[in-house]
Amino acid sequence: MFAREKFLLRCGILSKPSASSLRNDNGYDLALAYTISNRLLDARQLLQNLLKQKDSAELHNLLAEVEEKDGKFVAAANEYELAAHLDPSEGNLFDWGSELLLHRTLDPAITVFEKAAERYPNSPASPLD
Repeated sequence: MFAREKFLLRCGILSKPSASSLRNDNGYDLALAYTISNRLLDARQLLQNLLKQKDSAELHNLLAEVEEKDGKFVAAANEYELAAHLDPSEGNLFDWGSELLLHRTLDPAITVFEKAAERYPNSPASPLD
């Protein structure tokens, strides 16, 4: 599990995945293992194949992590955006806004964080507090 995921779990932004979630899917787990072990090409190819089978926010979010680790920041931001549109959870909105902020695309980051703050006004990780 990535440090950001652990932080979001502690803050209550992410919940522990259910038994039926994609996290328990072997394909997701393999892609995560590839990502952690820096086998980014393998992770990207596997995730793209999994997305052809099932378009999900969770898969787009992991693909964004792969793109970020590979230095493909525009592709990473696009994948985070897709994840946030498919599932506008606090975690997905936070990831998208953080990616934009990290690469100094400030106006779009502000817009994402404002929408997240409107949607989740009691968020413990709200950047607008």
